[in-house]
Amino acid sequence: MIEPAASARTGEEPEATKPAVSSARSEAARAASRRNGAKSKGPTSPQGKAKAARNAFKHGFRSKRTLPEPLPPWLVEIEQELSMLASEVGFGRHPQMERVLLNFLLINEIDTLIDGTIDHLLSLAPCDLAAHLQPRKLATLEYYRHSFRRRRDTGIRLLMATGYRQRQTAFRNLEREQKRRGKRAGRRVP
Repeated sequence: MIEPAASARTGEEPEATKPAVSSARSEAARAASRRNGAKSKGPTSPQGKAKAARNAFKHGFRSKRTLPEPLPPWLVEIEQELSMLASEVGFGRHPQMERVLLNFLLINEIDTLIDGTIDHLLSLAPCDLAAHLQPRKLATLEYYRHSFRRRRDTGIRLLMATGYRQRQTAFRNLEREQKRRGKRAGRRVP
């Protein structure tokens, strides 16, 4: 009988020549495996399942969000001020307005988290501070706050530009209408 040669590339022996691994386990090990297999397989109550569903949740700032209905009073005030500035009153809520308001809301949430984290750190004894300090978490929150502030400011600029363009368009339309009326009446409008 010819022995199979070792693999030229890896230098390993072929499967046929490897010694069989013993699958003999002790009865105690099998009994322990059965006991462990009979134990809990995870939460069974609705509350436990809901809690376990959020195990991988970190902060939720990347997820798609919508504005809550009704808006918080402080956000309604901001919406009214922006509407007056952008001349959007009476046209319904502009899509850019929703983005700006949502960024205001997210910035508020991040500020609350940062303030809560700092308050918690300040309440600790100095010896516990090092154990509870999470600079990476604070840096992540600061990154998102900066990002949402940039989006908010860009959105406000776009909203203001939209209001400006609408006013310019309305002004041009008014001028054209006046010129048409002047032509009909035989007058020249400068």
